[in-house]
Order: sequence, then structure tokens, then C-alpha cells
Amino acid sequence: MSVIASVRLSASDFALGRAFQAVPDATLSVESIVPISSTVMPYVWVETAETGALIDALDETEYVERVTVVAEMEARQLLDIEWDDSPDDLIPVLLETDAIVLEASMRDDEWTFRLRFREYEALSTFSRRCREKDIRIQLQQLYSPSKATDVPQCDLTPEQREVLQTAMEHGYFEVPRAVTLDELGDLLDISDSAASQRLRRGLATLLEATLSETTSDAS
Repeated sequence: MSVIASVRLSASDFALGRAFQAVPDATLSVESIVPISSTVMPYVWVETAETGALIDALDETEYVERVTVVAEMEARQLLDIEWDDSPDDLIPVLLETDAIVLEASMRDDEWTFRLRFREYEALSTFSRRCREKDIRIQLQQLYSPSKATDVPQCDLTPEQREVLQTAMEHGYFEVPRAVTLDELGDLLDISDSAASQRLRRGLATLLEATLSETTSDAS
């Protein structure tokens, strides 16, 4: 089952984020990115009065091979950014886990990505690989959509979000599991029974949102 995760991370933790710190007034939107080779070429719409400064910052950014302005529309420019295959950044992790970037936005030196994975195990691997590279991510929302373009709303409690994120980060959803339920409870400083209940309720919340959306579509 595919899963869509909304994650937040600091701009200082990955190359594209660091480049945009040079032009803090810029607004952007990222075209959907499907990893298809050893190089990812995200198309990024930017709106800033300092396009030249931004391109210079990108050109000087580690892991960036080339930046090209491929389109201009009023105050916006569409940039084609070609990355190298360095193992030390976010892009290789996206490639490794076959993640699809559905949306990306920047605000106050923080980025929010909406990513689609083929299964929970891939999401768990993404989280683990980010942790290994000191890329700090925070899980904001989690969906199990029936359609990639039809995302059900799902409001998790803080406790449910915490247990799901911890389970994801430490490989609970991987096959075989990297941590047991007892170990998950220890990580959260709660009993295995409490961890199990929170995990079940969190997953039930996701499933309820998904099934409700599917039922609505069918009707």
C-alpha cells in the first residue's frame, strides 16, 4: 500500500535548503519529482527579485552540477537543477527509496515536503537513512491514499504522531523489523502495552481516513 508523508526539515540540513538561505525572501514551488535515474532534476518555480543571487548560490552549492532557467512567467522563473550523485545529501535518499516529491515549500528556514512512497517500509528506510546522514526530519502528517491525487485528511494526536514517527525512524515497519514493540516502548519511555495501543490507534486513524475517502469516491 502506498503512503504519503508530510515531513518538515531544517533548510540547513540539505543542499537545496542551504542555497535558498542566501535569498530568504524567495518563494517557491517544486514540480512533482519522480526519481528515474542516478540524477534527479527537480523543476523549481521561484519568485524573487534576486534571481541572479539565487542562481549564483545554487551554482556554488555542493552537489549541484548545473542550473538552467528554462521558463519565465511574469515575476517567476522555472529552474532546472541537475544534481550529482553524492551520497551525503537528501537527493540520494529520495533516489534510494524511490520517493516521489509531490510538493515542497519553504518558510522561515524550514522546508515541508509531501512525499509518496510505495509502502511503509520505504518510508521507514527514508527516515533511517536521513537519520544516518544527520538530516533531521519531523513527521507532520501521514496518509494511506487510494489515489495519489486524492489525499484524505487525517488528524493524528501528538501521541499517535510521536509513536508513528518513532516506529518509522527506527525501522518498526521494515521487513524484518529493526526494533521490537518492547524496544519501541523503551524509546518512548512507556510500556510496550501503551506503545501498542498508541500505534494501533494511530494506524486506525489512518485507515479510517483512507476507507472513508474510498467510500465517498465509490458513492
